[in-house]
Amino acid sequence: MNKKLILFAFVGIFLLSFISANVESLGIYKLNEEVELKQTCANCTYINISSVLYPNSTKAISNVIMTSDGTDYNYTFTNTETVGKYIVNGYGDVDGIKTVFAYEFQVTLSGNKDPEGQSYLLAAIMLVTFGIAGVFLFLSGKMQEAGPKIFFLMASFIFLVGTLAITYVISFNSNLAAGINSSISALLYSTGLILIVIFAYIMIRQIKEAIEMFSQNKGYDGGF
Repeated sequence: MNKKLILFAFVGIFLLSFISANVESLGIYKLNEEVELKQTCANCTYINISSVLYPNSTKAISNVIMTSDGTDYNYTFTNTETVGKYIVNGYGDVDGIKTVFAYEFQVTLSGNKDPEGQSYLLAAIMLVTFGIAGVFLFLSGKMQEAGPKIFFLMASFIFLVGTLAITYVISFNSNLAAGINSSISALLYSTGLILIVIFAYIMIRQIKEAIEMFSQNKGYDGGF
């Protein structure tokens, strides 16, 4: 019984000696931002990084020596050009015994973590606002009076501006855009640009008709 207690005590002391050198996550960093890879060990003579893996599991670096400052070890990692989760693997001589460790850090476009599903929610809202803008533009074309036509045109314009604002947020502050490959991204950009041009053309025509209606109602002759 005493031998078992001694064994458990020894294992517990060993785990406690290395717990300070084991970090699960460093946190979240902005794209292309430097990351200080850190470890702390009071009874190590060295700590090395065996590899840092990109989100696609390819190696960013391998076999580097961490700089020691007493019990603190660090290495400045600069290859954060990809959005996603990076894995850091390394080892140190804890009490003279080679011991491995692993932890992670995440890179996002903004340096902030998107709440679960936020990017997809924003994308859904963007489609809804664009659809509403299209409906209002369609209704403006059905109006035979200047007042209602102008009202629906203004409403359509407001929702279109809202759509562009949400698109900006998704492009620069959300991780959804980073998860789309370049080919699909270019296709979506081209399609969106064509839709905006068509939308703008129809809106200009409706504005022209609204001004002509307004001029006729006021008894002015002419127009565009």
